[in-house]
This record gives sequence, C-alpha cells and structure tokens, in this order.
Amino acid sequence: MLHLTPSLTWFPGKIPLASPDLGDALPATIPAPEVAARSPVRVLLVDDHEDTNRSLVLLLKRRGYEAKAAASLGDAAELAAREPFDVLVSDMSLPDGSGLDLLAMLRDYPPVYGGIVVSGYNDDEDVERSRAAGFKAHLSKPVDAGKLDETIRGIIRAAQSTA
Repeated sequence: MLHLTPSLTWFPGKIPLASPDLGDALPATIPAPEVAARSPVRVLLVDDHEDTNRSLVLLLKRRGYEAKAAASLGDAAELAAREPFDVLVSDMSLPDGSGLDLLAMLRDYPPVYGGIVVSGYNDDEDVERSRAAGFKAHLSKPVDAGKLDETIRGIIRAAQSTA
C-alpha cells in the first residue's frame, strides 16, 4: 500500500513523493517548474467542485507550484485582492457566475501570465468565447495533470518571450 508523506518539507526543485519505506518503487522527486523568473509559480484554481479543487491543488503543489483554491467568483476575487498570482485556472461554470465573468472581475488584480478555462463545455463556440474573454487556453474536463502543467508552462514561456 502506498503511503504519502503527510507533512512535506520543501527543498527547492524537489518534492517528496512517498515515504522512505517504499525503496525504489517510485522516484524520490520530480523537478519543479523552471519557466518562471521566480519560483514557485502562483496558481489560483477556481472550481466549485470540492474534490476537483482539492485534487488539482495537491497535484499542482506536487509539481512545484504554489496553488490556492477558491470555490466561487467572490472567493476568488477576495484571494486575488489579498495576494498576487501568476496564472488563473478556472472552471467555466461557477455557482455565482462563470469563469468568463471572473476574468473580467479581476481587471484590477489580473494574473501575471494569463488564465486557463477548464470546462465540460468544449465546442468551438465555447472555446472562442473563452479566448475572446482573455483566457490563453481552454482545457476539457476531466483535466489531465500533465496537460495542465504543460499548458501553464506554455503560457508563462509565451508571456516571457514577449516581455
């Protein structure tokens, strides 16, 4: 049975994946993202589904991101007003509006590099609406952690190359 270490100690560039009693069953670390000028990249994740929020925040943290979760537009706006973030990852449908509304609300506290919409609605019209609202990418649910990581890195690289 796999037991994850309950409290993790941060070492730059390395994240413990499992307790030492597993031996060589899993690699001891995975590299942290190296695309930002400073580390770690701050991600604001907004989804009203508690399990999705919890699992994506955990996955992002294991990949070296500083991830914070919000369950609504109001919660996200409060977090953004208190602390800056680099990337917004938002569900399209939220209890008090949409991810499109959220990006408009955050004009005074925009993400440094941009936003990603995560949605179960993925026809061409939905993708175009999210891009027109200012999101840099539109991902389908269920979200693949590797694809999300790749998309975050791509957004940051693109922003840094135009800066």
